[in-house]
Amino acid sequence: MLNPREACLYSIIFTLGLFITIAVIGILCALLGRMLGDVGNYWQILVGLILIWVALGMLGIYFILTPFLSNP
Repeated sequence: MLNPREACLYSIIFTLGLFITIAVIGILCALLGRMLGDVGNYWQILVGLILIWVALGMLGIYFILTPFLSNP
């Protein structure tokens, strides 16, 4: 069970991660001068697979382990 302080920290980290991800995708699209849907089929498939990978991790189907967030 999480205490309220940990829950707040996790929600802030999640929100910042989501914001940074969307901002990076927006910056890349701006630098390319295209919308995300105009970059071709291969890029759409790659982005789709990454989004499915992240969604499965969020649903708890598997865990995305990172060195700085894993418990020793």
